[in-house]
Parts: sequence; structure tokens; C-alpha cells
Amino acid sequence: MLTAEHRQIALLIHQRVTKLRAQGLGKEMLPQMIDYVERYKYIMKALTPEEAGLLCLEFDGFYYFAILLDESIMKIAQGDIPMPSVH
Repeated sequence: MLTAEHRQIALLIHQRVTKLRAQGLGKEMLPQMIDYVERYKYIMKALTPEEAGLLCLEFDGFYYFAILLDESIMKIAQGDIPMPSVH
């Protein structure tokens, strides 16, 4: 169920992405968005695909972030981006 909390988190992500895009950043913004990944995951685990889609329609920065993360995951899976080593 889509709640006010989910909308607030999506809004925060949207605002940060919008600010970074206004600075001319595209996919290179991901390192600056690392603090938002857990919040994004929280939303995506809690919502149905339809509910997540509504947030994407409402907040284009949230949608942009979702696309960036999805593309990064695909590139890691394909071996195009190396996995960072964990020590």
C-alpha cells in the first residue's frame, strides 16, 4: 500500500536527483546518491510494481534514479562494470 512515507522518500530522492541533474550530472551522479539506495530499496520492497509506477509518474527524479540503478545492475551482471572488492 502506497503511503505518505513512501511519497516522502520518493520526493527526497526526486529532489536530490533534480538538483544533481541541474548541475549537469547524469549517470555519474550515482556515487553521490549512495545514501539514497537503502531508502529506494525500502520503497521497492514495500510496493507493488503498479504502486512504484505511480511514484515514477509523480516524481520524474525518482524514475530517473530507478533507471540509473537498473542500468547499473544490468551492466554489473553483464560484467561491463567490475564488482568492487570487499576487504
